[in-house]
Amino acid sequence: MASDDDTKNHKNEYSMVPFKDDGFFWITFYGDFSIGSLGRAYEAFRSHPDYVPGTDELADFSQGSIENLSRDDVERIRQYMAGTSEQHHCKSVLVVGTTVEYGVGRMLTLTLERDAPVNRFVARTIREGVEWMRPGRADELMEAHSKALLELEANSDE
Repeated sequence: MASDDDTKNHKNEYSMVPFKDDGFFWITFYGDFSIGSLGRAYEAFRSHPDYVPGTDELADFSQGSIENLSRDDVERIRQYMAGTSEQHHCKSVLVVGTTVEYGVGRMLTLTLERDAPVNRFVARTIREGVEWMRPGRADELMEAHSKALLELEANSDE
């Protein structure tokens, strides 16, 4: 799923926090979304030592933007997901920041349903997405995520 922008510096285009005991990963995207950033994030996700097929995922675009996804981009994502559908029998949350992105997210999830059978949800807030993913545990998991990001940041400065 690589694209022409793969040769650029992509440091800090996403962060990934595994919640091994809870069976999911929280991936936060920063800045404008690109097909290349999605490909790199999913490759890192699937090659992570805590990943097993069927691991749930929360993709947070609230600090980035998916507004610029084109029809071609959606089709490329659909083809990619269809090719890896055996790995995506899970819960998947897409968190977006704007009404336009909510519409794009719904369009994307509806397009993907025919090829990659996943229990998908598009959320307008982190809390809503985490609550859907793990009911009754949003506060606990959001706090754990914040701590994990601070630790990741401290480790990257070393």
